[in-house]
Amino acid sequence: MNAPKNLTVPYSRHFLEWLHQHQVSVALTTYQTNRLGLIGVQPNGQISTPVWEFERPMGLYVTSERFYLATRYQIWRFENILENGELLQDKYDRVY
Repeated sequence: MNAPKNLTVPYSRHFLEWLHQHQVSVALTTYQTNRLGLIGVQPNGQISTPVWEFERPMGLYVTSERFYLATRYQIWRFENILENGELLQDKYDRVY
């Protein structure tokens, strides 16, 4: 796993409002480019789009405190390290 990069994401004008209203983020994989991307909204209303490289990421399973990523030869488990209600740098409510 490499250091996160950012993804440029074109989105409709109400997409960030919808994410914020429903208190959700979007996780996606791109098998062809070997990327895992997360799309969310920061408290200042700006989009957050960190992206990491994995070898052939294919499947995701998500719970409220963890997510699993299936890759070519491994299953990765990511655990949230923040306490319920805790924020990191006033930006992130989950850190994996």
